Amino acid sequence: MDDCSTLSPLHLDPLRLKEAVTRGRGESDVQLEVLGSVDSTNRWLLARRQDETPYRGRVCLAEHQTAGRGRQGRGWVDRPGGSILLSMGWTFDRPSQLSGLSLVVGVALRRALVERGVEGIGLKWPNDLLCKEKKVAGILIEVESENEQCSVVIGIGLNVLLGEESGEMIDQPWTDLATISGRDVDRTAVAAGLITHLLAALERFEQEGFSPFQNEWEEADALRGCSVVVSGGSSPIRGVASGVYEEGSLKLRLEDGTFCRCRAGEVSVRRS
Repeated sequence: MDDCSTLSPLHLDPLRLKEAVTRGRGESDVQLEVLGSVDSTNRWLLARRQDETPYRGRVCLAEHQTAGRGRQGRGWVDRPGGSILLSMGWTFDRPSQLSGLSLVVGVALRRALVERGVEGIGLKWPNDLLCKEKKVAGILIEVESENEQCSVVIGIGLNVLLGEESGEMIDQPWTDLATISGRDVDRTAVAAGLITHLLAALERFEQEGFSPFQNEWEEADALRGCSVVVSGGSSPIRGVASGVYEEGSLKLRLEDGTFCRCRAGEVSVRRS
């Protein structure tokens, strides 16, 4: 961990972070790295998956990313100390175990925020957290396969106190925890909750798949009943978002009343 002894209370506190996660988990083997600045926490963690330090459950956080990444090749905008930028490593025995993973991560993040008293958080398929139709967090999952085993890095970007200057560089409606809650946010406490809930969710997902999380995800579904367009395939698909299937794909009701499964893509809401 970087030496944070000279940092203000607004910065992540590595010692307090590990103590909180250890207390929440009831075990002390959590591997945490807190960096001042890095190109990408996902890239940093993926590059170290062969280290002696166990990759499964290893966590990297940073105060700032110089080349943060989002889905569909987008960048992730942050300002130093204004976000929670977190990546966690995990391993799965086979690729088929990954169905629904991004949705499970979303459920875990929402649980952590609700526990902190943050209200009105919805889940947008497949990888965003929204509040009043504005994005507050995003998830980026990257997979490396070798010898039939999958090494996964789960990247999370959560806006805490983004600021208008940084926000001007974002190409979609956004918000942050300070705006939602109307008070100062203890980033160390929030990060500890995210890590604790994510570890617990991944352990259950590994054993039981997406099924135990489906109802909770659908209760927080921010798109249900909305007319949407799913792009990313050979041609856009238009329909009404109608929840998710048991493996995590989007359930879309088409104009003729039939349903189709969308396993990947970018979803946008069609305004009337």
